[in-house]
Amino acid sequence: PLSAERLAQLRAVFFSLDRRSQDFVTLEEARPALECSELPWDELQHLWGLCQPGNFAPLSRDAFVCVMHLTSARRAGRLLPVALPP
Repeated sequence: PLSAERLAQLRAVFFSLDRRSQDFVTLEEARPALECSELPWDELQHLWGLCQPGNFAPLSRDAFVCVMHLTSARRAGRLLPVALPP
């Protein structure tokens, strides 16, 4: 589960990356935050694709939070998910 505090942190990261105030971030804009996880790039791309179907379309705030939450879970040793729950 995602705590209210962690949700607020991830939303703050999103807003810091959304410098154009377009309510989405591109893969290029999110890349520095993703790379901080030190996960392999192919895993990061997989997580992006789970949270934002349609290849590498820009992420909304909620989709960005999803990617970052899954990234944290993966770093904590959880298996890479194949799909998101319905």
